[in-house]
Amino acid sequence: MNYGIILAGGKGSRMHSKTAKCAVPILGKPMINYILEAIQKTNINQIICVLGNHHNQFHLPDGIGSVIQEKPLGTADAVKTALQSISNDEGDTLIIPGDVPFLETKTINEMMSLHRENKNVLTIGTIRVSLPKGYGRVVREKNRIIRIVEEKDASEEEKKIQEVYCGVMCIRTRILKEYISLIQNDNAQHEFYLTDLVELISNKFNVGSYEIEDVFQAQGINDLPTLIRLEKEYQVRIINKHIQAGVRFENIDSVTIGPNVEFVGEVFVRVGSVITGKSVLYSGVTVGPNTEIVDSIIYEDVVVAHSVIEKSTIHKNSTIGPFAHIRNDSNIGENNRIGNFVEIKNTTTGFKTYASHLAYIGDTECGSGVNFGCGIVTVNYDGVNKHKTKIGSNVFIGCNSNLIAPIEIASNSYIAAGSTITKDLAVGDFAIARAKQITKSEYANKFHYKRVDEE
Repeated sequence: MNYGIILAGGKGSRMHSKTAKCAVPILGKPMINYILEAIQKTNINQIICVLGNHHNQFHLPDGIGSVIQEKPLGTADAVKTALQSISNDEGDTLIIPGDVPFLETKTINEMMSLHRENKNVLTIGTIRVSLPKGYGRVVREKNRIIRIVEEKDASEEEKKIQEVYCGVMCIRTRILKEYISLIQNDNAQHEFYLTDLVELISNKFNVGSYEIEDVFQAQGINDLPTLIRLEKEYQVRIINKHIQAGVRFENIDSVTIGPNVEFVGEVFVRVGSVITGKSVLYSGVTVGPNTEIVDSIIYEDVVVAHSVIEKSTIHKNSTIGPFAHIRNDSNIGENNRIGNFVEIKNTTTGFKTYASHLAYIGDTECGSGVNFGCGIVTVNYDGVNKHKTKIGSNVFIGCNSNLIAPIEIASNSYIAAGSTITKDLAVGDFAIARAKQITKSEYANKFHYKRVDEE
């Protein structure tokens, strides 16, 4: 049985944010979720996150446990809190700070394999840096690790050490439970340092190290400048990976691509576009300029310009925008045209359905060959509940019409412009529902409208 403990109790005061540090989003995803996703792909059986007083800001995935560290007394105290949820002493425990988001699954697996192969009781993750300020220094004696000394407790000679501890360790669970209570807080910060475990057990057990050659993976985020710098570097890595696979970016400095985004084939991402979440874009898609796509699937040869698509699916050969908003589990069929200033919510459309401009279509099931004229509204909310609109195929809905839900409009129907439809229509019905026009000759003069020639 192997365990993973994620230390995520930091307030993030140096981030100048009300959001807990490990809940701060990076490229649209909370920082802690990066390391959780990496660990979930290893042979760790149980994951426990140690959270602080801002625990309500975290929305952890299913199957992830959590405990609350009431007072920030140090990393050893945080681990001790997590150990209350671990009843089995067998196997190993992996301990990772939640503010080291870019550590990869491959790196974690290699470290744990080395730990087992060398029969280490404790293995620490290390990196070598030319400017080690702020890191705990790895102190060796005849190449044997004897302790880790924190920056504030290090001597001038120890501060020159360039091999540093990156916050990641793998330790036998039984030994962790036995020795964690022996850690004292007699240091500059008066905190219980987890790193003191090294000195406590190095004389009795085998302590090894795993050097992470890609230093970027092991860098922690403690302040806003570091966040911005590492986020930018990570974004470059993501974009370069997609370029190698054939994705074209109009301006790589102006786009944002989330870590879980997939491109399948040749996609063109234009300037100012943001694609995040678990979005998938297929060959022939053009996104942008100035478009945002979140958690959506965009199939072949779709064009999306100046628009927002959230948690929705767009099928082949459709055109979205400019200035369209598609959201809340909408499913847009093939060869659709969703145009200027159209909002679609929780709606399904069929083949060759058009809403070219200035419409709201919400909570609607719509067939193929439907034409929504300018200014159409499916009136889905009565002030208390949402209601459904059902529209068949080959329906023409004239401009400035309201469909008052719940309502069903059968196939081959025709609704005249300016109508407010409150009753269901059968197949082939024609409906007109507007007040009779009354014209009074020269009556406008009574209202004294200020005319241009009177100024």
